[in-house]
Amino acid sequence: MARRGSKNLSHQATLGMSKEKPVPGSAREEKWPPLSELIYVPKNPQDRLAMGCQIETGLVLKFRETLSQDENSMMDSAPANWLDMPKYRTLLARFDDFILREMRLLGWRLLLTDIVLGRIAAWSHAEPRGRMLLESMGRELSLFVGIQRGKETFPLDDPLLYEHRKSMLQELKGLFSISKTFIRQKHRPPSDEQIVEHFRSTIERERKSFPLLYPERVPFINMLKILLQQNEYPAARLRTGSLPPAEFYNGWVARASNRRSVEAVRQEISNLGKSIRSR
Repeated sequence: MARRGSKNLSHQATLGMSKEKPVPGSAREEKWPPLSELIYVPKNPQDRLAMGCQIETGLVLKFRETLSQDENSMMDSAPANWLDMPKYRTLLARFDDFILREMRLLGWRLLLTDIVLGRIAAWSHAEPRGRMLLESMGRELSLFVGIQRGKETFPLDDPLLYEHRKSMLQELKGLFSISKTFIRQKHRPPSDEQIVEHFRSTIERERKSFPLLYPERVPFINMLKILLQQNEYPAARLRTGSLPPAEFYNGWVARASNRRSVEAVRQEISNLGKSIRSR
């Protein structure tokens, strides 16, 4: 990695911590749809910059969630000569690998961010692993396209997915518990539209209780509608408040990753957990 001559290669810019970012939940953030539904690049340069900043913020926060408390403290207090220190080089290499994993999920959207463009520039000119990283980026973008077009399945092999599932299930358990109370307090069964609206309004009203679900509320609601329309047995249990959150989550992942079998998702995630615990 180059050590001088580029702002993008400084500590602050390289790890995306120097710019003012849109505050989560602000009016500026609300302007954009969930990233999974973003299929265009804004024509207005200011809108494009704002969107890139929002994506970059999420990317860096997600990466820092993978670090230990000591590693996060280390990044916050990095000295001016941090690139000369092996422990920081190791973290930067992990960030490069993290970008590649996110490519299969977000694809071209990551190219709207200064942080990813800065790393691609470093891979192209100075990073010893640069050629390998760029070749891997091409494969991950190709996988992203295949997933978007329903031709390939999303790999369920990332340890972050297992951790994400545990956190998401906690939120789903809370949400489904609230929903069960709502459904069973009714003198007559609520309509599907009322059930969907209850889920939506609860997430939006209690957004601080659902930090993972809130940004994904649109695809979550879409999944609810699909389940109610197409899956007779799970839909019946959802209407009575008895659908297990884990079953809903596995079905959501199965649809998002182009898998036909909910059981296959459950087994793959279970195997991922066993692999993590055996390390």
